[in-house]
Amino acid sequence: MKNILLFFMIIILSACSRTLQYKKNVPDVLSPEEIQLLNSGDVILRHGFGVISDAIAKLSKDKYPVSHCGIVVQEQDGSFSVIHTVSNALSETDGMQKDKLSVFVKNAQQNTIIVLRHRLIVENKDLAQQLTRQAETYLQCKIPFDNQFDFEDTSAFYCTEMLWHLFDDALQTDIFSVNGKQYQSMQFAAFFDTNTFVPIVNHFENNSLDENRRNITSLSRK
Repeated sequence: MKNILLFFMIIILSACSRTLQYKKNVPDVLSPEEIQLLNSGDVILRHGFGVISDAIAKLSKDKYPVSHCGIVVQEQDGSFSVIHTVSNALSETDGMQKDKLSVFVKNAQQNTIIVLRHRLIVENKDLAQQLTRQAETYLQCKIPFDNQFDFEDTSAFYCTEMLWHLFDDALQTDIFSVNGKQYQSMQFAAFFDTNTFVPIVNHFENNSLDENRRNITSLSRK
């Protein structure tokens, strides 16, 4: 029922989503020092602009009010991109797409960026390549956006669904089932479970760079 309600909410709001932007909000920014903390395979979340983003964040009722997510990919030149999926109600391209990290972040409200790393990748950095290769495969297949919000249908993805399939296909791990706890597929709460994901950057918490570095270093030594 929750999926259906959210689906109709998005359909109702999509017609005005392009014009009702909150101009008082300025885009978020990742500092050069924060970008140095990133790796391929990191999950990035944001709260975007517009009524649809606000509706998703409000209906999700998660610890942090985010509305969208994607996977970080490091390019051969060392720069970062984000692979994610977006409805054509919000984007010229429907479904799977790749944006430069700067573009993805520019579409985030101020102080709403979160970057997380799965503990399997913390323990074995080589797994990040498996994850990003699978994401590139989804991109090449041009998988459309899942406007039906059908979690079991692999022919189309919404954003959290894409990440669930991505981790399941590439690493054979269910990010929505942790220690017997089952998370809702249309919410972001699973990403905030520290049993699964390690925080790298969290603008909601305003952690210092030194704190983030110590967190990553201590986890790498375990």
